[in-house]
Amino acid sequence: MRSMIRHALLASAALTLLAGCAQLSVQTDYNPARPLPPLRTYQLGEVRVYDAQGRLDADNTLQKDRIGRVLATAFAERGVSPLSRQADVQVNVEVEQREVSQIIDPRPRVSVGIGRGIYPGWGLGWQVPMQRDYLEGRLRVDVLKNGALLWRGETRATLNSHGQWDEAGMLDGMRQVIKALPPAAP
Repeated sequence: MRSMIRHALLASAALTLLAGCAQLSVQTDYNPARPLPPLRTYQLGEVRVYDAQGRLDADNTLQKDRIGRVLATAFAERGVSPLSRQADVQVNVEVEQREVSQIIDPRPRVSVGIGRGIYPGWGLGWQVPMQRDYLEGRLRVDVLKNGALLWRGETRATLNSHGQWDEAGMLDGMRQVIKALPPAAP
């Protein structure tokens, strides 16, 4: 019995490690007929932060500052620098969180056991479907030129235990989204 529990714990630890190493999936949308201009500069436009109930959290300057730092770092790695006026593109960022319930095993289980030894007996057990509740964050980046949306990229990630994006997780997500930008037009 102990070896079975040990194997189950090792398997779950290995899956957790592999999930942590996996790249985030990024969904993008753009019109190939309207390619991006050469990106050398960007201007940070609107930053929207939504809480788990879907309400706009306009006063969350901590999260907005974190988004600005992470965006600057991710674009700097691509050779694009911030500019307050006359930038090549405007970048809007939206961050939201939502509660997710994932059914791990939907089958209810019934078990019967018979004991032996000094106190023989029997038992009946019932297990309800297993569920995992967690907070998921969505990070969306819009690239605009003259008010027209040219490109949109977004990713989703599991948030920390406080239901917030930590800076490292947000930076990883932002890097994946910025890396998905198509090459600029020649």
